[in-house]
Amino acid sequence: MNTAKLNSRLMPYAFALIATGAGFLLRTAVTHFVGSGLPTYVTFYPFIMVMAVLGGLGPGLVTTVTSALIVDYWFVSPQMVLAFQNSADAAGMALFVIMGVLMSVTAESYRRRQAEQAKALRLANIYNRSLIEASLDPLVTISREGKITDVNEATGVAKEKLVGTDFSGYFTEPEKAREGYQQVFAKGFVSDYPLTLRHKDGKLIDVLYNATVYKDIRGTVLGVFAAARDITEFNNLQNRLLRSEKLAIVGKLASSVAHELRNPLGVIKNATYYLDMLELAKNSPELKENMDIINQEIDNSDRIITDLLEFSRAKGPVLRPENINLIVKEILDRLRIAPNIEVALELRDDLPEIEVDAPQMHQTFYNIIKNALEAMEKGGKLKIKTGLKDDGFLEVSFSDTGSGVSKENIAKIFEPLFSTKTKGTGLGLSVCSSIVEGHHGKIEVTSEVGQGTTFTVKLPVNFLSTGS
Repeated sequence: MNTAKLNSRLMPYAFALIATGAGFLLRTAVTHFVGSGLPTYVTFYPFIMVMAVLGGLGPGLVTTVTSALIVDYWFVSPQMVLAFQNSADAAGMALFVIMGVLMSVTAESYRRRQAEQAKALRLANIYNRSLIEASLDPLVTISREGKITDVNEATGVAKEKLVGTDFSGYFTEPEKAREGYQQVFAKGFVSDYPLTLRHKDGKLIDVLYNATVYKDIRGTVLGVFAAARDITEFNNLQNRLLRSEKLAIVGKLASSVAHELRNPLGVIKNATYYLDMLELAKNSPELKENMDIINQEIDNSDRIITDLLEFSRAKGPVLRPENINLIVKEILDRLRIAPNIEVALELRDDLPEIEVDAPQMHQTFYNIIKNALEAMEKGGKLKIKTGLKDDGFLEVSFSDTGSGVSKENIAKIFEPLFSTKTKGTGLGLSVCSSIVEGHHGKIEVTSEVGQGTTFTVKLPVNFLSTGS
């Protein structure tokens, strides 16, 4: 046993001797000033009780015995034989010792019970804390005033930064969050209450808010215990499933409609060509203008039919190692870009070749760039940037300074047949999304009305490992 541990065990016994001395001094002072009216041993009882409670049974008994030894009504003779002046003294001492022992045993029992309760409470707190921290969902306790009082690590934010703040401020709709909080007090709980949480990095997370009241041992409601289940990925999967079903239906319809429309368009095209050969519009500018309009609309309709056929024939990628920078440059060489639009390239030179379907990537990048150019009718700047990310994806971003897309339409732009253009088919971006997903990649968009839009295409550097 080391010295420190030995000293910690002996310390209560040293205090027991000090308590005995204090009791003796108190008894002497009481006898001197009050007289013999106070019972001899009464002044020692408080010290015995204190030592029994604080130091335990041993120090309590030491205080009892040493207190008995210094009482001046009995003594130890030179022959080491206990002698008493009378039987009453002996009975008083015996009663004192018995009372001291009983007090020490009772206090020790109480002390142990308190220690066991404290240990049980500590273990329960550790167990409860372990359960809270084991949860992958953010868990918080909220006071009746709506202030956060405790959190687990799943929140992703340091506890000291959250405690004391208003819980509703972390949601996109604070009033709705507070309304759900009040429902907990009204009903005792709330289940699957939909909210959107704003993450510290600005990302929005769809959650289901589940909460119940928590009480003290008297049943008084202290606040709310709440959990926020992240359902963002679930919603994304559900949306992708619905979109896949739409794509399948639209694909079948597109193929049928395209073939049915192409034949009559061909007849109209031949008829206009025949009329042009007859030179009927030679002396009629008005007739010539109408003939040109017909031909232009035939070309527009044919382009729509081509989009429909390409959409219906969508297939899996045929992979070959390709240089993404080269694909971007080839598309820009093919496009006619208005002189009032500036194109800035930030193409990383050390990009590795990745496994992609080159024609499909051409189609994807072409559609995105074409949309960006059309969004900048009055001129602007198109910035194309490539790079590598630590998550194993190669990124290609297309940023324009065009009209932008409203928040209401951002979630819809990849849906088939959705378009904000008067002459759009609503299939271009839907095809892009399908192609990128077919490469086990992701396509993301951020936009602000009047400021511009950024499309980011993320492609896995290792297609096979990402798709496994």
